[in-house]
Amino acid sequence: MKKWKVAIVGAGYMALEHTKAFASLGNVEIAGICSRTVSRAEELAANFQTKAFGNIAEMYDQTKADIVIVAVSELSMLSVCVECFNYPWLCFLEKPVGIDLREAEKILAAAEAKRARAFVALNRRSYSSTRQAIEKVQQHEGVRLISITDQQDMAAAREYGTPEKVVRNFMYANSIHLIDYFSLFGRGDVVGVDSTLPWNPDSPGFVVSTIHFSSGDVGVYQAVWDNLGRGRLL
Repeated sequence: MKKWKVAIVGAGYMALEHTKAFASLGNVEIAGICSRTVSRAEELAANFQTKAFGNIAEMYDQTKADIVIVAVSELSMLSVCVECFNYPWLCFLEKPVGIDLREAEKILAAAEAKRARAFVALNRRSYSSTRQAIEKVQQHEGVRLISITDQQDMAAAREYGTPEKVVRNFMYANSIHLIDYFSLFGRGDVVGVDSTLPWNPDSPGFVVSTIHFSSGDVGVYQAVWDNLGRGRLL
């Protein structure tokens, strides 16, 4: 059986979790860990008996890894992704891809220009509950109403030390894992979006949007920001 060589870019919490998951697989070798803070890469690498690197080019040249996991902060995703696309490995990108839609489109354009094999880690698609839901709805041919409720707290994010630019883009940066369910369950193309109560980072509160698909499916997104305590949203 082929031994897959996996390289990691990033040395924070998500990088650790990805490294642990891949290291647990019998046919995977953690080939190297790269971080702009070399001391953090060295600390993580020591736990998995692998090499630490200070730049991506050096890591690829020495490891020729098959897969690279990009698990860096939102503010670093654009530059790191563009650099990773220079090499022929498969790129697995932790969400969100960039700080906002504009950056995500730049990353997509860079991937297409380099013909990179890039995929996004939208992990909720792999939940057993999600897979069961998909299996059940496929048994029905009628129109689907997809309802998603969300809750976020910008004040709490600031308390956790989240950079202000990320906080002001939380509608994209932190809610993307739920919003992705619309593309997973909605059939056809998105033909319209009605923002009844649009997102406003200067005055967060209620957000309500309706998404219309060419199949006739309808998605409704509702969120409460900086308001009710967790678990009290009905």
